[in-house]
Amino acid sequence: MGASLTRQSNQQLVGEVTVCAHRFGNDFAINEPNANLSDYKTDRYFQGLCYSLDAMLEGTTTRFNPCAQHDAWRDGIVENETTRWQGWCQFGASATYTVETDGDQTLVAGAPGSYDWTGTTFKATGDGANMIAGNLSTLNADYSYDGFYQYVGYSTSVGYFLSETTQQSASGAPRAGGLVGKVYIHDLETFEVYQELQGEMMNTYFGGAVEALDINNDGLYDLLVGAPLYSTDQDEGRVYVYMNRGGSSPLQLHQKIDGTSTPGSRFGQVITTINDINTDTFPDVAIGAPYEGGGVVYIYPGTESGIDEAYSQRIDGRDTDPTVYSFGSSISGGQDFDSNNYPDIAIGAYANDSVFLYKTRPLLDLLVNLTVTPDPMDPENPSCVDSIGICLKIEVCFKYEGPTPAALPANIEVLFDVEVDNVKTSAGFKPRFLLDDNGTRPMVSKISAVERIYRYGNTCFNYTAYLQDTATDFLSPMPVDLTYILMDYGIEPPPRGDIPYRFPGGLAPVMKSYQCAAITKNEDVNFVRDCGADAVCETDIRLLGEIEIEGDPTKIIVGGPSKLYIQARVENVGEEAHQAFLTINHPIDIRYEALEINEVSCIDENGDDLIECAGKQTLVTCEPTQNVDTSSVICNLGNPMPSFTASTLRLRFDIGGLIYVPDRNINVEVIASTSSLQTPESLPDNSMLVAYNLVVEADVGILGFVDPESVYYISNSSNYADAASAQQSLEAAVNMAFVDPTSPDFNDSFIGTPFTLSYQITNEGAGLLPFQSILTLNIPWRMINGDWLVFIKSISVTDSEGTGSCNIADILELQNRRLMEKYKEDSLSFQPAPEEDVTPIYGPAEGTQNLGCTKAKCVALTCFINPLQARHILQVKIEAIQWQDTLITRELGYVEILTEAQLVTQMDNGNHGQGEDVYPDMIQLPIKMYTDMAGAGKVPIWVIILSILGGLLLLFLLILLLWKCGFFKRKTRKDWMDEIENANPMPIKPPMAPTGELDGSDLPMMKGLAAKE
Repeated sequence: MGASLTRQSNQQLVGEVTVCAHRFGNDFAINEPNANLSDYKTDRYFQGLCYSLDAMLEGTTTRFNPCAQHDAWRDGIVENETTRWQGWCQFGASATYTVETDGDQTLVAGAPGSYDWTGTTFKATGDGANMIAGNLSTLNADYSYDGFYQYVGYSTSVGYFLSETTQQSASGAPRAGGLVGKVYIHDLETFEVYQELQGEMMNTYFGGAVEALDINNDGLYDLLVGAPLYSTDQDEGRVYVYMNRGGSSPLQLHQKIDGTSTPGSRFGQVITTINDINTDTFPDVAIGAPYEGGGVVYIYPGTESGIDEAYSQRIDGRDTDPTVYSFGSSISGGQDFDSNNYPDIAIGAYANDSVFLYKTRPLLDLLVNLTVTPDPMDPENPSCVDSIGICLKIEVCFKYEGPTPAALPANIEVLFDVEVDNVKTSAGFKPRFLLDDNGTRPMVSKISAVERIYRYGNTCFNYTAYLQDTATDFLSPMPVDLTYILMDYGIEPPPRGDIPYRFPGGLAPVMKSYQCAAITKNEDVNFVRDCGADAVCETDIRLLGEIEIEGDPTKIIVGGPSKLYIQARVENVGEEAHQAFLTINHPIDIRYEALEINEVSCIDENGDDLIECAGKQTLVTCEPTQNVDTSSVICNLGNPMPSFTASTLRLRFDIGGLIYVPDRNINVEVIASTSSLQTPESLPDNSMLVAYNLVVEADVGILGFVDPESVYYISNSSNYADAASAQQSLEAAVNMAFVDPTSPDFNDSFIGTPFTLSYQITNEGAGLLPFQSILTLNIPWRMINGDWLVFIKSISVTDSEGTGSCNIADILELQNRRLMEKYKEDSLSFQPAPEEDVTPIYGPAEGTQNLGCTKAKCVALTCFINPLQARHILQVKIEAIQWQDTLITRELGYVEILTEAQLVTQMDNGNHGQGEDVYPDMIQLPIKMYTDMAGAGKVPIWVIILSILGGLLLLFLLILLLWKCGFFKRKTRKDWMDEIENANPMPIKPPMAPTGELDGSDLPMMKGLAAKE
């Protein structure tokens, strides 16, 4: 019961209501088929029935069961075949009433199983006592399999299709036409078919739902046909809209509506007219998609040209009940349940045994007026000025009315925003005006308010906006926006006692808008402009300029000259130029420093010479800006920049921080611009672009020194007089080597004579070396057999900028390990190991012994040097001690230990243009070690006495010789005076010329300096 439910179309609760049960079975009509047939069947006939009763559900009930009046089975319709003639008639699968407003209305019901599933429609007039029924063709016509299984009457609807005075029925047959589906437009009395509508493809169930209505109010009914199984993926569903064009075949396909094309939703399974809920005079429809999620119903407004393809509302059943399923499988609309003069809608969900009632909110028209004065506005001569500044007056007025006055409340709240210059603020710029919000500070660009308005008359609100000192754009209009919407009160709870609903039915009204969204109203304020009679500012901006940099004008040296200058003159030889700017675009690692020259002049009438301006002129202001990739300096030339004026600027930039990238070009662009109109011919002289190559010009090198220049040792010290003494000396040296050199207990003399190796790395080029360098020091510190030569006491790096670091800890740790391996593990044996050569590598020295990394074992000290600034020095100092034991026991004599130092620059793309070397990149620095052969051994006392006596005798003989020569004879004063009187005059020599220089031939040769390799 309830598969179809319909009532006579009357807004009052009068007339008839009909409800049907199309699968009602007749338990008492059991028939056994022809005995000649092989299959015997006993059927419970699902013939269906309907009940009609008063709309108040009172009074007499009328029962309709027309299929029971006909044979359930028929023989011989098809050769040797018995058919279910009316056995599964399923009367009442669809039902509707005709649309007469006066007198009795006619009930039309479908029976899709009639005539062995061919289907038909039945008609009952009045109280149903004089019912006339028939199928779509002559009842006595021949039947065949071609006509069976159409399901005519699966859906039904009635309307004025052929004229405005006679009604016809539209009956859906979703399996007709070879399963393509059809809809028959036929006569209600004779069942004559006037027109057939056919679907697009098989198995879409075209005709599964039909709804007749006059969409465009032309007096003729149009038709909506559902095809709920239409598929591009799977059962999305589709609704076809046929508009009535008149004539013998009046219905013509006008549009197709697909809902949201959700797979499996079966959009169009139910189509129902819900009257005019948006009060635009055109009927609206509800279309069900019962299997889209838990079920969805879409509301589509009718328009003069058909159904609006954009739905005005989507009602999701699970928003009301999260557990609902099959929501929208049935829909009823057009009745006003809450007496607010708007039709409501009931939606069924058979799978949940539920019906949901949705009430329609009243609509109102909100009339708004936005006024801004003065317009246009003159910032130089404002007509609105108060104690705060130059201002605009903004007035906002509201009033409301509605299509149904009885549903309107006495007052209602409005939410609205007043915003100024949103174009600027949305783009990230400062607004030109700000609103004064009741004297609060700071002022704002937008004010939000909630105000109550009343049904009769205007309710107005006033605001003031003030011009800001930062405003520059007086060419483009300044927008004032008003955005408004009604307060959403929600649903009122049931009233208590005598307190009535504030709104009829407890529902607050909404604005008459399909989206019920906020609406924006706009007014643009223009500015007064001195641009001639046409009010269009046509100007001509010219840029003259140059870019200066020290040295080669085509390149920038990394770390070299650090200043770049832009000299520019911008001239305006046309009408006033609004928002005139000079923009300098440059890389982000160039830094703007200052505007050094800022002069404004006027241009003579010929447009050539600069002259002094008569009135006061505004000087230029420049501000730096920055984004992700580039930086800019924007200079405001005036707003507007007056006609025939010129601005002369000189800007200084710091380029010392440029980051080197191979093959990098540095582009500096200067652009003069204005928002005023310029002709295409005037644009080429508005910009200039200068490109520089970024190059490296550095000269890095290395110098080395040994202090002292020569290191001495005693070749046959008394400590080595015998093997035992030598053993003790070696033990003392080894033990001292493991003492912390910074400790007071450390004594160099136990090991040998100390000396210092100093290396200086410097950049003598014009600019920075932006690459990392590696310094490698190779120091011979052991003989081939492992005997120690040089003991490293400490290593230090002196660097004021912290650009270098060495593997000092690794070297010292390796030294301790090798000393341990050599002298500790063999118990400090003075004798060499058996496998070693007992013969000294060098015999007693008569010449120089050169020990480099080919004749000794070297240790490599590695220092990583970060980019070097010009004239920067990094010093690596190695404090070391000669290992005297090896020098004595091996009788090496005079030795030069040759250290090697190499500086390598780490680059990705070859040479960095080092140019002429001031210092070498590789040096060989000798450590000279001398032996003192005198003083070896202990001197006897008698030798010392004889030496003293011999010295005294030699002195006596020298004095006697000097006396004999008159050395000790003294002259008197008289002798001196006689010599002066008798002496001849002596010529005077001229003084040495001031430019005379020593040639350096008598100077001792400086030793120890590294020469360039």
